[in-house]
Amino acid sequence: MKRIAELFECCGEKISQHGGRIGLPGSVHAWTRGGKQARVAKVFAHHYSGELLALQAACCPPILLTPNHKVFAALRSDLEDVRCIAAAELTTDHYLLVPKEQAGNGIRIDAAGTLDTGATLLVNVRRVEETLYEGPVYNLEIDDPDHSYLAPFVAVSNCQNWDMSKSREMDTLADRASPEELADAANRLGCASVAFTYNDPVVFMEYAIDTARACRARGIRSVAVTAGYMCAEPRAEFFRLMDAANVDLKAFTERFYYKICGGALAPVLETLEYLKRETRVWFEITTLLIPGENDSDDELDRLTGWIGDRLGPDVPLHFTAFHPDWKMLDKPRTPSATLTRARHIALANGLRYVYTGNVHDREGGSTYCPHCHTRLIERDWYELGEWKLTDTGVCRRCGTAIPGVFAGPPGDWGARRLGVRLAARMGTAR
Repeated sequence: MKRIAELFECCGEKISQHGGRIGLPGSVHAWTRGGKQARVAKVFAHHYSGELLALQAACCPPILLTPNHKVFAALRSDLEDVRCIAAAELTTDHYLLVPKEQAGNGIRIDAAGTLDTGATLLVNVRRVEETLYEGPVYNLEIDDPDHSYLAPFVAVSNCQNWDMSKSREMDTLADRASPEELADAANRLGCASVAFTYNDPVVFMEYAIDTARACRARGIRSVAVTAGYMCAEPRAEFFRLMDAANVDLKAFTERFYYKICGGALAPVLETLEYLKRETRVWFEITTLLIPGENDSDDELDRLTGWIGDRLGPDVPLHFTAFHPDWKMLDKPRTPSATLTRARHIALANGLRYVYTGNVHDREGGSTYCPHCHTRLIERDWYELGEWKLTDTGVCRRCGTAIPGVFAGPPGDWGARRLGVRLAARMGTAR
């Protein structure tokens, strides 16, 4: 088991960013708290001066963490409620989550004094001590829905999408680039489209519009990933340059939008109806299901019924799994069964293309012909399997045309990521 510092040094490509460095490790995997391997996408390193917490738990080697680094743990009073907790909040009343067997290493932890829950152990925190430190600190980004990795046996969490949307200095790969430079880079790399996401492109609307215009001039399509919360006039201007969109329909109650989002549901529904009735933009809908907030049968029935009645049965709908992070640590992660239940409700309401996301689910993630029910596109997360469509999107078995945007046979890119340094490509000094 390599230390993160060693892993960072082994990275073939390192990028300086905002006073720190980001390593791109290539084909490197880490073990998650679920005892499976996941690809390491990035290794972060930056200089730190301040307090570190020395965490000592029964039967585990000590680990050093920054105060805000999160660890999977449960309180003694409720050991079934394992949450992602900042290291600064840990006390000797907490138990840490430790996989019973370190997969791949064949190392078994001494289980004396721990609580056995089956595949994992709950290990009592013996000491949490503060120590002053100045030097490099490290973190990982893992390509896995669990968003965890093992730091000397203990399961800890890593950065996720909220870090990108909030532009924390060490967790983004960002370059300055004009709309023309972005379009030129996409053209040279052979990209069929450019997507605007993290943060919502409505936040940088003028920049997104100018970039989309430059892309369109080069035959490159533009995709907006948006919450759809916008007024009528800018909405028309924005979507005039977009070719596709994924719109977050976060819930189907004004209460949720007011309480959780600080917004309103009605403008989002107006955007969806506008896209359907007044544009040729191909759009899909994503709803993140949060336990206890927007996952009741009644709300899901009303949400999917509205989509069928107002937008039609062919608009794809994605139900994705929530995991606790940032300001919402009091909710558990979404069970796979909840996503399956939501999908069945949507299908019962006549929607034809309903998917589960952020989970491994070949049945829920695949596309089926609504006429002969053949599985046309097999998906498991980012991986494609069988493909039974013509290059123009027609079912090979019965000849039914499938709604969507199709351009020939599928590729084999899969879950890989390719970091692109625009500044380096443009010869810009940083």
